[in-house]
Amino acid sequence: MKEKRREQVFLDLDFGVVRWLGGEIMTVPARVVGRVGRAMGL
Repeated sequence: MKEKRREQVFLDLDFGVVRWLGGEIMTVPARVVGRVGRAMGL
């Protein structure tokens, strides 16, 4: 719940939130880069 509240604060402030799992950044980094790019509107 603590993490959900923290994330909601960012969302309420119109900050983008991008999540990934530790294993994803090691095994499929392009997927994570794609998420970040989409969140940035690229």
